[in-house]
Amino acid sequence: ARPCRCNPTAKPVPGSTPPIEKQARGTSSSDLATARFSEGRFGSFRGPSTPVADRRTSAIYDAQADAWIERRGPVAVEDGRLDRFAAALAPGARVADLGSGPAWYAAAFKARGFRTVAIDLSLAMLRRAPEHLARVRADLLELPLRAGSLDAAWAMNCYQHLPLGSLPLGLVHLHRALRIDAPLEMTLARMPDDVTPQEHRMGEAERRSTGATGNHPGRLFSHYSEERIRTLLEGAGFSDI
Repeated sequence: ARPCRCNPTAKPVPGSTPPIEKQARGTSSSDLATARFSEGRFGSFRGPSTPVADRRTSAIYDAQADAWIERRGPVAVEDGRLDRFAAALAPGARVADLGSGPAWYAAAFKARGFRTVAIDLSLAMLRRAPEHLARVRADLLELPLRAGSLDAAWAMNCYQHLPLGSLPLGLVHLHRALRIDAPLEMTLARMPDDVTPQEHRMGEAERRSTGATGNHPGRLFSHYSEERIRTLLEGAGFSDI
């Protein structure tokens, strides 16, 4: 998705539950998160009763973190996407790297003078991130961020791991954390080639990765058509998609 902007007049997706701000314990001062993590610190946050992302996928990333990192890199830095996104941000803007993995992008934003926090559900991935970064282990369906606390969000290939039906709630939480007119860069999985007639009609499909070990089989992927993801983003309150 291209950068979107928050629409303060939009309503949450019908049937979704507005997020409730909660305070995590044992953390130190920061202006980014309700969980209040400072740079150089690491912590985790989980509320008591919120739906969770796919735990099997998270466990695969935990078990295969080194292999995943070895085969990949910060492609969006290398191809210029991150710099194009960053060019629209004010100096010192507060940016969340969502589904950060080893925080390649959080580190890149920080190197460019922005205040960053890396958020991921995989503890193993966060432990491989630079120690000077603020790192938070949290679920995309329950972001521990204050309302309007982010100036921008960067979400590469992470919301695609939410089970079908959970993305609207995840987007509502994200919308709440962004200030008005904050840009969002998000990438999602396109529809697969083997869609059923019902999946084609709905514009969404769910699959688990298969094949060789290098593909890290068993990970959950939710795929969306362009029309469907636009509808979900607009329903969560985003515009200029």
